[in-house]
Amino acid sequence: MRDDRPRGVVPRGIAALLCLVDTQQKGFYYTVRAFGWGPALDSWLVREGYVESFKGIEDVLYNSEYVDVDGAKHVIHAGFIDSGGGTGTVPQHSRTAEVYDFCRLNPIIRPLKGRQRMTTTVSPTQIDFYPRSKKPIPGGLTLYMVNVTYFKDQLATKLSIHPEDSGAWRLHSETSTEYARQMVVEYKDDVGRWLCPPGKANHYWDLGVYALAAAEILQIKYWKRSENGNAPPQRRTENSRVNKKGRW
Repeated sequence: MRDDRPRGVVPRGIAALLCLVDTQQKGFYYTVRAFGWGPALDSWLVREGYVESFKGIEDVLYNSEYVDVDGAKHVIHAGFIDSGGGTGTVPQHSRTAEVYDFCRLNPIIRPLKGRQRMTTTVSPTQIDFYPRSKKPIPGGLTLYMVNVTYFKDQLATKLSIHPEDSGAWRLHSETSTEYARQMVVEYKDDVGRWLCPPGKANHYWDLGVYALAAAEILQIKYWKRSENGNAPPQRRTENSRVNKKGRW
């Protein structure tokens, strides 16, 4: 599944570059993944890792250089972050309010939350108040509910596609064994539920699920190339943040 690109190098001719973030009680796992044109949704891992703070996510979004194999520069088209991570079993430890504020101040990135059972693949929900509070969210926020069972099935199918075939899920040449291990850790039980063995990390698997959900939310499979063959206009990085006094 690995091609010959070094870590951080974007393949040529892509439709979009997305950033996906998995929230932990301390820190965040992330991936930057490219998607190609058309309904097959060819995809390439560009970069993956762990950062300790929201400032680290900002660096991935705004302060990192993404150059393709021909030397052309790319920017992150959109990002999606898990809104419910890092709680354990104690609601007071939830980072949801922090995630909402981060998304509100950084419109390039949007919150999502997984559900095992849904009648649709994704469902946008208007959020007007912070969790467990009557405190209003200024301007409100859209939270995307994601059918993780559907997208896990889709991801498992993509992992079975030969890397030279249409629709493959490709990796860069420096992809680690730990990344690969996390991508195959989950399994289906006898009734079709996806499960993760206790104590096993599955962060990159979850990020793959978020990537496919993001592609569905953005409807990338229906995008049309412009006359010069480039992607639709992307957000300029300097306009992607709301002016604010503080920093993360």
